[in-house]
Amino acid sequence: MRNGNVLLTGASGFVGTHILIELLNAGYAVRGTLRNLDRGKDILKIIKPFVPKDFELEFVYADLLKDEGWGTVTKDCDYVHHVAAPISLDVPKDPDAFIPAAVDGTLRVLNAASKNNIKRVVATSTLGAVTYGEKINKEKVFNDGDWTDPNYKGINAYIRAKTLAEKAAWDYMKNIDSNMSLTTINPGLILGPILDPQDAGVSCEGIKQMFTGELPMHPRLGFSVVDVRDVAKCHMLAMENEKAEGHRFLCGGDFAWFSDLGAILREQYPDRKIPKMNMPNWMVHFFGIFNGGVRQLRDDLNRTQHVDIQKTTKILGWQPRSVKEATIATAESLIKLGIV
Repeated sequence: MRNGNVLLTGASGFVGTHILIELLNAGYAVRGTLRNLDRGKDILKIIKPFVPKDFELEFVYADLLKDEGWGTVTKDCDYVHHVAAPISLDVPKDPDAFIPAAVDGTLRVLNAASKNNIKRVVATSTLGAVTYGEKINKEKVFNDGDWTDPNYKGINAYIRAKTLAEKAAWDYMKNIDSNMSLTTINPGLILGPILDPQDAGVSCEGIKQMFTGELPMHPRLGFSVVDVRDVAKCHMLAMENEKAEGHRFLCGGDFAWFSDLGAILREQYPDRKIPKMNMPNWMVHFFGIFNGGVRQLRDDLNRTQHVDIQKTTKILGWQPRSVKEATIATAESLIKLGIV
């Protein structure tokens, strides 16, 4: 029996594909947006082992940079998961390069959803929209009331755009007369099983580079780590739980340095040449000239990111997997897919 109709933006992405699997297993009919409809065949093959034989799924074209189509794709849906977002390992020359798709795209989705009487929009934000804007404080534990300063010079273009997009979403909700509600999910560093060799997830790049030697030493970088399966589950719980209305849910696990992830990999794969040494900070700045992933993160050196997820666990009943499980799941999928 069908539970309802759901629009999922960014259905072919690392997070989007896992949310798609969650929704189909829960009996929802899903309409997934793609910028290239040819990708639909690939996604169907990828999800087939993880979903029931009978499911309702269609792929539709929609572009965050264009007004056209959003009214049509949101029509007759009960819920929207807005996951699509611009992201790249390359650092754009223009710090505002991602804003049109992130901010304007989010507003396009919300506006169309409101006009079509959507019950709830669950939007994917980031812990990056929570944890920047103050001096490093190792004792600081961030909660859902904290906000990143989008003008803080230490953030990259992606985090700036995502922060502005989430702020724009909440401001939009304050100024409309609608029964539609909004909930945002703010994940940390997303690891976990990669399903699609064409989209290995930018956040998994560090694990890949430890295997390939592109990252020969560990930069002093750390994150609140979360498994992509738990991110997908958090989205589902936020959609279905009435008490989730109007909340930001921090979706992060334990804090781990890159060196901690490396230690897990060395223990699990003793025959692989996983880095052992830490990279001096001056070398990170130099290495960032050649490595786009490092270049985006060099302002995060020595920065902790401890977050309070009590509201997420209490209201949603959500519990994250361990850092070790998420890290090994990432590595296993990279090996299985022949990426490393």
